[in-house]
Amino acid sequence: MKSPVTYFLLYCLVILTACEKDFNNPYDPETPPEAWMPANLQVEILSTNAVKLSWEQDETRIDGLEIIKETSGETETIFLEGHRTEWTDEAVIPDSQLEECHEVKFQVRAVAGAQRSSTTKPTDALNMPVTTVADAGPDQLYTASSNLVTLSANPVALGESGTWTILSGSGGSLSDPNNPNATLSVQPESSYTLRWTIAGPCGQHQDDVNIDFASPGISAYGGILAYIFQPGDNGYVAGETHGLVAASDDAGTGAWCCQLETFGTSDILGSGQSNTQLILNSCSSCFQAAQLCNDYSNAGYDDWFLPSIDELELLYAHLAEAEMGNFESAAYWSSSEDGAASAKSIHFGTGQSGFSAKTTYLRVRPVRYF
Repeated sequence: MKSPVTYFLLYCLVILTACEKDFNNPYDPETPPEAWMPANLQVEILSTNAVKLSWEQDETRIDGLEIIKETSGETETIFLEGHRTEWTDEAVIPDSQLEECHEVKFQVRAVAGAQRSSTTKPTDALNMPVTTVADAGPDQLYTASSNLVTLSANPVALGESGTWTILSGSGGSLSDPNNPNATLSVQPESSYTLRWTIAGPCGQHQDDVNIDFASPGISAYGGILAYIFQPGDNGYVAGETHGLVAASDDAGTGAWCCQLETFGTSDILGSGQSNTQLILNSCSSCFQAAQLCNDYSNAGYDDWFLPSIDELELLYAHLAEAEMGNFESAAYWSSSEDGAASAKSIHFGTGQSGFSAKTTYLRVRPVRYF
């Protein structure tokens, strides 16, 4: 015969076992545990230390949900009141533990009264904190007037470190290899490739950037570098590098059009873009040459235009005469008018500038500013 103590222990065992079981929803006793559980649990990484969970919860007769979060073997339960289908964990790993890599999994279950539904399958294990994706910044040009280039990489997150490495280039040095905005000291007419590496407790990520001497003919900003703005030029900004880029090939041939119309276009450097817009907005006929440039795009750049006559002369002087730029021995249109019936052009075989009837089909080379 069992003693009263034995019966008491058996009773406690039954109670404890029952607490671990899934139950029917008390608001609908006919609903089994698996029928009112959440479904399709998804996890989205928002940042190095934040995630968003989302799931489906068809049964609305619930008091809330429980997020079961397992971090490196330790389990935490977070209660969310009411019917919900998403939750964001803004700090998956406490700041005090960000220097270590942790394996994190999530599960979700519904709560109704004292009962709980079945639990979703765990998410795939996440290694947290996620290492920041390195961005070394845009490629840059420097001129003979400056031997310093300021780099522009992205910052690191708490618990991470960033390091610049010079992969190629002669005589370059860094002011601070751990500063995303370090200054690179360069040697004249040298080119450099640098790597920005972000290292975290769960891994590292790298990105490279090219620093080139700004000489006509190099590939840059979607085309071929034609000219760097100098003091006094429209578009010149002290301490910055800006200039004119030519498309690497012609956009085709076309008429200037707009016969017997004038729009007050300009000849000077810096006016090609506004000239092109004047033609497109005001011309009542075909404006083929301007349209060919406006429609051109390359390497993600879509702000091309028909050069003014002064800009076209720079293309001839800095590229065509040096046999760079793939120019034809033919006449090219500018966006500068000569009058109601003609517009200005340059023959890239001879360098002779002049004018042509607006109905004439000439070569068209798009340009852009940077």
